[in-house]
Amino acid sequence: MNCALTENHFFEGVSRMLKSLLSAAAMFVLLFAVCFLPGSVSARRCPVKMPETLLSLYQNSDSIYIATFNKTDEGEITENTDDYTAVNIKKHFGISSTLKGESRKFFVLDDQEYRYKITAESTDETDAAENEEASPALKPGESLLLFLKNGAAGEAPRLTDYRDGVKKLSTEHIGIYEGRIKELDAIFDAKEVSEMRIVEWLVRCAEDPATRWEGTFELLQSFQNLKWQVEAAEQRKERIARGEEVEVESEPEDEEAEAHADAKNSKTIDTGAFAKLLDANQKTVLANLLLNVESKPAGDDETKKKSSVHGDQELIELVKHWGDPRLTGFLLEQLRANSNEPYLASQTMNTIAEILEVPQISSLAEKYNEISYEVDTAEVEAEAASDEVVAGETDETETQPETETTKNVGAIVNVNEAEVSDKNAGRKMEKPRKITYKELRDEILQKFLIQCEQFLAAQETESESTAER
Repeated sequence: MNCALTENHFFEGVSRMLKSLLSAAAMFVLLFAVCFLPGSVSARRCPVKMPETLLSLYQNSDSIYIATFNKTDEGEITENTDDYTAVNIKKHFGISSTLKGESRKFFVLDDQEYRYKITAESTDETDAAENEEASPALKPGESLLLFLKNGAAGEAPRLTDYRDGVKKLSTEHIGIYEGRIKELDAIFDAKEVSEMRIVEWLVRCAEDPATRWEGTFELLQSFQNLKWQVEAAEQRKERIARGEEVEVESEPEDEEAEAHADAKNSKTIDTGAFAKLLDANQKTVLANLLLNVESKPAGDDETKKKSSVHGDQELIELVKHWGDPRLTGFLLEQLRANSNEPYLASQTMNTIAEILEVPQISSLAEKYNEISYEVDTAEVEAEAASDEVVAGETDETETQPETETTKNVGAIVNVNEAEVSDKNAGRKMEKPRKITYKELRDEILQKFLIQCEQFLAAQETESESTAER
């Protein structure tokens, strides 16, 4: 089924669910999905899946076309329930250019569409989140790329991927994608596919804002897979050292040789090798895309926010894998610029906390994350909130060994209990003042920024002292 879910909001839906059910810290997730539901609702009933990159679509497609959406013809209703109606449809596309595979002038996609019914009772959080997951219908005249796979004998071609097999793009961006696809043609037409050339292609994708996500997401997946493999190997060694039973591994050389042979025969490549093949110069190029101040437009924070493009978040996570001394400062600038956007702020705080690995900073990021989804104007008890901010951090700092850097980072909240006791002596207990969640988030954010600045300053002082010795 064609579930053309858009990417950027799925993270938000998943994050909200995790926060409300588990109160867990926000995670970087390489999934995206969803868009708001229009008045006349049409959506696809399908499971959420990992998005497909251009490289993946290219390898798995028999044909790729530059096309225009013409119209949708409705067929018979196949199912009608209290929640939705399922309708058979035909989507008509005009083909203007063939980038891969058999040439054709038009394409008709047989599909089924689920139209959800909105009622006055559909006001709870679950229904609202479900409504957000519908994708807007294609509009006649829209330009796009079609990725198709050949059907079985006697069957018409089908979308390579039910969601990403149709990629809506502006005319300008279609030209850029056409160039990227022709570059892949040259790479895969070679007698032997070069993984190194594909890595170079991915870096070029990342350099162009129009295709940045295509490159950064693919590279990030490779680095994450490599990290998981290393962790799995270490865990296996630890289990063996403890005398625990482990599964007997097959001969890796034979497996790798067989997989490599299959890959060459099918003209597919091992994407897991990208992380190992990315060299120091390419890492510098990628880091500079994100961190080079000269490449950033001048202007206020609002201008900086608008300059971000799809794929920047993956680029941040990618650079984090090999580290860059400029990254933390860049993220703090982004945090200040996005201070009024709780989801983005929470995501950035978590990334900074992972880099710095300071208990107080990590605790503040976690506290912010736990309330990042709350409505700005909703009220929370100020005293209870303050206790929440401080709770756990004292215990953490007491159990953590003190270093030259962390000992210079002050306590989050300093309270002189004797002074408070004297001030309140003889007075009746007053009802705690109410503050909003926005006020509490702002308070935590400011403390987070102060803690980070103090830590970085102490770290710099320590480095200078070490250099003088």
